[in-house]
Amino acid sequence: HGVWMQTADAPTPDGEDIPPTPFTIVSRNIRGLTHHIDEVLAAGNDVTALQETDVLETDVTWLQARARAKGYSLHSAQTTGISRDGVTRRGRRTAILVKEPAKPKIINDLDDPTCQALEATGRWIELLIPLHDGDASFILTSAYGFAGASAGGDDYVANETFIALLAARAAQRRRAA
Repeated sequence: HGVWMQTADAPTPDGEDIPPTPFTIVSRNIRGLTHHIDEVLAAGNDVTALQETDVLETDVTWLQARARAKGYSLHSAQTTGISRDGVTRRGRRTAILVKEPAKPKIINDLDDPTCQALEATGRWIELLIPLHDGDASFILTSAYGFAGASAGGDDYVANETFIALLAARAAQRRRAA
C-alpha cells in the first residue's frame, strides 16, 4: 500500500520556481527485514512503515547502520518475543524507515496508559515526521497484529485488545488536533 503526495512549488533563493516533487509513503508487510533491507532501501520511498519485520535483537544495530549508509533512519518498536513461544527469540516486529534529511521524533507519552500498553506489545511505533524544512509534519503509526488471531482463543483476544488500544490512541490524536 502506498500514498503519493506532491509537495508544493517553492521558490529558490533567486526567485526561480522549483517544480513539485512526489513524496511517497508506503506500508509493507516485509516478512523478514533482515533478508529484504537492500530491496526496501533501493525502492527509494520517503517513508516506509514495515510490519512483520521479525528482526532479531542482535541484528538491530547493523540494520540501522545499513539504513544510515543509504541515507535513511530506521526506527523500531520495542523488543518483544518473535518466536511462537514468545521467549526463545526476541527482537522487533515493526519499524518505520525515513529518508534523510527528515529527523522524525518519537511522540509517545510515557505517562499515558494507552501508550504504555501499546509500547508493551512491541508491535507499535509512532513517529512525528517533518516535511521539507519542518514547516509541516505528519504522524505515522506502524502496527503489527497477532498471528493466529483469526483462529480465536488467546491470540484473538490479544489482537482485539490491541486494535482497541490503537483506536484509543487515534482518538487521542483527534482531540489534540
